[in-house]
Amino acid sequence: MIGSLIKIELLKVKRKGLWFLVFLGAFGVISLQAVNYGVRYDYLITQYDNQWAGVFQNVNMFLPSAVLLGSCIVASMMAGIEHQTNAWKQIFALPVKKRDVYFAKYFVLFMMILTASFLVWIGTALLGLALGFGPDVPWVAAAKNSFFPMLAAMPILALQLWLSMTFDNQGISLTVGILGMIVAMFGGGNLVADWVIWTWANAYPWEAESLQFVWLGIALGIALYAGGALDFSRRERK
Repeated sequence: MIGSLIKIELLKVKRKGLWFLVFLGAFGVISLQAVNYGVRYDYLITQYDNQWAGVFQNVNMFLPSAVLLGSCIVASMMAGIEHQTNAWKQIFALPVKKRDVYFAKYFVLFMMILTASFLVWIGTALLGLALGFGPDVPWVAAAKNSFFPMLAAMPILALQLWLSMTFDNQGISLTVGILGMIVAMFGGGNLVADWVIWTWANAYPWEAESLQFVWLGIALGIALYAGGALDFSRRERK
């Protein structure tokens, strides 16, 4: 049954064109740095002893914001399908469990953000090669740079899905998501801000403490998903 629900969700997001947003987000992150290096190449290569590390740092300037905003928009659009068509009552008239419906949506949301991170990983490597930084791509470091923000942002995925599924007015979830992204952009760099979950997406792999935020993100993400699924399963949908 869960497999069938996932297939249905995949069909819905395909019809809504959400995969295009996934590719657009990843392409946008890499394209910004391609332009950045194209305009400031002579300056940027003097700023780093390791040019690959320079590429990673510049890509990671925009990647956390893209992950947070992408999670917000995709979750809202996924849940909005049922809200706009008043389809919840019809869905739950079928022999399906609410928690299975919730899991299917979370699974598809997670896979879409994971796909975007994978595309950034490949795109980062291609960008470095195109810039002439050598054939020996540091694939592991590139993977950490691409996937750490997503893993650290797992609580945000769970929170945004719960907000989007719970409230008919998607302005609520979008407002929370946008404000959270702003906090992540400007709120890092101090002890208090580091415990605001939106800032965890700024998990730079070259900083020793970043791994703790990845593990915290995974753990809290699972907890928030479980709490959201429990709350959703107990709610009466109109």
